[in-house]
Amino acid sequence: MKHPPNKIFSRFCTRAFFTALLFAQSVFAANALQRLVLKDSSTVYVQGELQDLAKSRTITLQGEMTFHGTRIYGQYHYNENIGVIRLEGRIGADNTVRIEEKASTGEFNENPNVKEKIYAIISGKLSREEGIITGSWTSADGKTSYPCKFRTVAEYHEVKSGKFDVSVRYPLFFEEDKYSTLNATLKKYMAHTLGNNANMLNEIEKEMQKNAPNGTKPDLPYDLTKTDELNIFHLSPRFLSAYHVESSFTGGAHFNYYYFGETWWNAGGKAWRKLTMKELFTADTAYIQRLNTLIVAKLKQQGAQFVVDGTITDFTDLLRRGKLAWVMRPAGITFIFAPLSVATFADGEFAAFVSWKAVKEFVRKDGPAGEFVR
Repeated sequence: MKHPPNKIFSRFCTRAFFTALLFAQSVFAANALQRLVLKDSSTVYVQGELQDLAKSRTITLQGEMTFHGTRIYGQYHYNENIGVIRLEGRIGADNTVRIEEKASTGEFNENPNVKEKIYAIISGKLSREEGIITGSWTSADGKTSYPCKFRTVAEYHEVKSGKFDVSVRYPLFFEEDKYSTLNATLKKYMAHTLGNNANMLNEIEKEMQKNAPNGTKPDLPYDLTKTDELNIFHLSPRFLSAYHVESSFTGGAHFNYYYFGETWWNAGGKAWRKLTMKELFTADTAYIQRLNTLIVAKLKQQGAQFVVDGTITDFTDLLRRGKLAWVMRPAGITFIFAPLSVATFADGEFAAFVSWKAVKEFVRKDGPAGEFVR
């Protein structure tokens, strides 16, 4: 995933049409992916279990892993927690694996106050045919150890469009996973995005060429770029919460980044549908003021310059109109702010996490988040 700095339409219409057509043909046969051998340089989404035999309980987690040569890297989160843990490991010639849990990070950005250290080590065996890692999870001090298993549920796919740096990246779920019924919808949406972004850059190039002296090629520090990455934030039996990271360069001093959240809900085996934020809360709009107060406090705490200096004091209108990017987990709801929205570009993106407990009285008990406050 690309991160902001310091944090980590006659002829072009025809071309866009065939780009979208080829894209659709290339993915049509994969509406429900069969489980294939894990390839090198593949990024997958995994769900994991640690078996605490002493307490007869299962600890669940999930996240992203990339397999590249002999390396494994990525990040995951424990389902009931809010922090994200970085992963770094190696694959042996016999497919043995050793993965280190490293410094815990915030919802999106690395926390500079957390010192780099190893929290736990995962040792085991990788089955590329099944997309499974089995072995043991052992705390860094060696005092706690659990049998563990990680299973791939989705693979990230990237599709590019010819002339410019235009691409989309999104997950496709394997056929045995309930989320696979979302594949066709995700592909259709991302194909549409790919075509629109290619069209946009064609128009921008035409305008630049028209304004360039004597028809010379515009002098740009980077190629025209438009990318959209759809990243899984959390998988639950009843919902999929994800966020888009859209990056673009269309001239100027630097790339621009934008965030969009989307959460899909499936209740009682019915069709998946997108959730709106207001469906999570009671009809009483007092929840908007509570969320606003908590978001402002969180951003001030993180030193978001435009909130600290009073340039931005209120998000109630954006909340009311559903214009803030948000994602959710069993622990709470997170609002994402792109670079320049609440601080300078150099400060990167910000995220304000609000626990369900903090807004418990406003959460609909019969709604999508009701199970987290009962």
